[in-house]
Amino acid sequence: HSKSKLFALCSIDLVEKDHPLEHYVEAVLDSTRYFVVRVTDEKAGREALIGLGFREREEAADFRAALAKYETDIARERGGA
Repeated sequence: HSKSKLFALCSIDLVEKDHPLEHYVEAVLDSTRYFVVRVTDEKAGREALIGLGFREREEAADFRAALAKYETDIARERGGA
């Protein structure tokens, strides 16, 4: 068995940081299945943008829905509800 290594990390922090969700994950304008994700190497202090694509539209829709739910939940938390 080989050990898996983390390739990239996109830590979405809508609580401590003042960046909107689109700073971390952004939908590609001309496709419903592709996104641009900002990944960070915190040790080196570097960032990179990588493409993320889904073969099926349903998978992309699930990803988009999960991001929207997270954003809604954080907004609700901030509002104290």
